[in-house]
Amino acid sequence: MQDILVLDLIRGVHLLCMVIGMGLSISYDLRSLQRIALPLAEADIEELHRIHQIVSIACIGLWLSGITLIWIRTGFELDAFSPKLWSKIGVVTLLTLNALILSRVMIPALSRYIGVRLVDLPIRQLLPMAICAGVSLSCWVLALTLGSSVILKTAGWDVLLLVLIEGAALCIGGALVVIFGLRIILRRDNPLFAKLPWVRRAGLK
Repeated sequence: MQDILVLDLIRGVHLLCMVIGMGLSISYDLRSLQRIALPLAEADIEELHRIHQIVSIACIGLWLSGITLIWIRTGFELDAFSPKLWSKIGVVTLLTLNALILSRVMIPALSRYIGVRLVDLPIRQLLPMAICAGVSLSCWVLALTLGSSVILKTAGWDVLLLVLIEGAALCIGGALVVIFGLRIILRRDNPLFAKLPWVRRAGLK
């Protein structure tokens, strides 16, 4: 009974880290889309730093609790690692690498554009940011899918690779379409921009 309680506690920590990391990441991405036509402020960068720190702690919690669960279930015997387990390890590894790129490259670069609207960022800056956002979204969604799906629990590589590739392509491609679609519509040199109701009310044209 005590072993079961310990296992449940570790699972609970694992799920809590998942909820915190995924919830904050997606909520900030949605907020950024809402503010994509507004000038970037110093407070936005500070908030991004705070959220990124919390999400990074959640990622560390995912690793620690996940490794503990792997040890309990497999004893680190590689023969006991299922395709689903390898997939989860790969997804969280990619999520961690993406977080490092955001911290070391993307956020410092974004800090140089205070006062500039996100839609007006140079493509050389906006493109990698959009890709990082898509990778982050795909990792969280795939981690949730792998952790909750009963069908994928015993699936082979033929099924899992299809799910991973299609899921990543959908999320990354969707992020690119949404961000650059908004860039086209909301650029001030686009005639459609001046016709938007909120633009006329705010006198931004």
